[in-house]
Amino acid sequence: MFNFRNEKYNLRNLVLALMKALLSENQLTLAELDKIFERKSNAVRGVIYTTEALFTDYKERGSDTKPRFFESLSDRLTTSDDVTIVVSNQWSRHNVISLLEKFEPYGLIPAEGAEYEAASENKVLTSTSLNQILYGPPGTGKTYHTIEAAVKAAEPTFTWANRDELKNEYVRLVADKRIRFVTFHQSYGYEEFVEGLSATTENEAIKYAVKDGVFKRICTDASIKDVDSIQKFDEALESLKHDADGQMISLKTSTGKSFEFTYNGNATFRVYPEATKHDNLGNGYPASIAHLRSFYITGDESDIYNRSYVRAILMHLKEKYNTADYNETAVTATKQNFVFIIDEINRGNISKIFGELITLIEPSKRKGAEEEIELVLPYSGDTFSVPDNLHIIGTMNTADRSLAMMDTALRRRFDFIEMMPKPELFNHKQIKGIDLTRLLNALNKRIEALYDREHTLGHAFLFPAYNEQDEDKAFELLKAAFKNKIIPLLEEYFYDDWNKIRLVLGDNQKSDEIRFVKKHNESYDSLFGSNHGLETYEESKTRYTLMAFDGKNSVWDNPQAYIAVYTSIK
Repeated sequence: MFNFRNEKYNLRNLVLALMKALLSENQLTLAELDKIFERKSNAVRGVIYTTEALFTDYKERGSDTKPRFFESLSDRLTTSDDVTIVVSNQWSRHNVISLLEKFEPYGLIPAEGAEYEAASENKVLTSTSLNQILYGPPGTGKTYHTIEAAVKAAEPTFTWANRDELKNEYVRLVADKRIRFVTFHQSYGYEEFVEGLSATTENEAIKYAVKDGVFKRICTDASIKDVDSIQKFDEALESLKHDADGQMISLKTSTGKSFEFTYNGNATFRVYPEATKHDNLGNGYPASIAHLRSFYITGDESDIYNRSYVRAILMHLKEKYNTADYNETAVTATKQNFVFIIDEINRGNISKIFGELITLIEPSKRKGAEEEIELVLPYSGDTFSVPDNLHIIGTMNTADRSLAMMDTALRRRFDFIEMMPKPELFNHKQIKGIDLTRLLNALNKRIEALYDREHTLGHAFLFPAYNEQDEDKAFELLKAAFKNKIIPLLEEYFYDDWNKIRLVLGDNQKSDEIRFVKKHNESYDSLFGSNHGLETYEESKTRYTLMAFDGKNSVWDNPQAYIAVYTSIK
């Protein structure tokens, strides 16, 4: 946190505040501003600011510039020659500290704050475990807190003043592909996660190429060092997109085949071989921009689709824009952290998905560690290791599968962070006399007695009602939580054993008019007559009716019915 002119700013907002002060107190043209910050006139990536015109142009082409800049109209700045600029919101502590000297000649000198109040909304992110799983019953905020944990792992020095700032940083990191998300399920396997074979056609013949899975891709990206040549390549790539936008560029492959390519936005160039008429190709052959970047860095073209065209486009880019070969030694910044989020990690077959890689995710076996291990992958034959700047965060719903039933190999390699219901967060707030803290406490005590603590109800179910200021609307949200969340979960937990559901709701201790579940005893004689011939041990059948949520005089509209859930518990 930094103090500037009696205001506190985090890293992202500090640069915006300094730029606002610089332009408001000094008559600077765009050219003068560019000279101060050494900005290239056509750059959008890796810059402090860019012009509104360039920003709009790249955004309309489907670029991911939006989460990289302060886009709101109130945050756009104007130079003395009436050029509007937008300021980047991508800042690490290292970059900000090195930038501050640019503002010092103009008397703009912020001071770094030394204290943070524990009770404040401002939070300073600290280091986290490389492998962690957030586990608990449904509705305890596991996915909600995953955003915080992911940002905390990716940018340990980032601070935020409110939830919106945290979410904006999360969106930026996702756009930069430093945070990626996957959900495990019963059909998910090694081929989707690590690598597998993919069938493609080339010259009317079927070929089977090795296709990288999502985990292998993020491990590869996390292993790539942030070097000067990559930044120059990205700038050249943006220039190539601009030049090819709506225009045909003619090239030849290494075998002498002529073709043209163009760029129409999104993630590919479109290729039109000269030997094929354009009207027969539709949108042309795709040449993936991601493959182009990967080929530049790794030199590996084994998994590249339409590789002859990709190779030719890369050679053209390097020659026209004077782009040097990838140089891993020219590191320009500290290694960035990457985060891989696995939702519902307990629903997948861990042995089937991770395979031999389960050993590699251990911190001591990561790339660069003392006990570093590399394995040879079965399909590609590549040597593979997991980098030490990749954090893995899983979420686990204990109502789906008990922690005790988890794969032992997985349990040994992850830190488990329990997330249980927290009724105390409601601070005994009342809605039409209904105490939310006591209500959730009563429901969970009974569930734990009849089932177990892993199937209790999370506080997130009642938070919409808690956050609503209008009492009538809050009551409707409470009613909706019971209708859409709580009752369906209780039906699932107790397998339609309505007597237990009735006990959880405290209906056995209520007067008849405020019961949510009504109990009915009907004799077999009244149902089938005296000569029914049924061999039963009891003379009557008990059935239960869940009272309707809608309609006039519904019991769910009576606050006393909710209050009576917990009044019998002392």
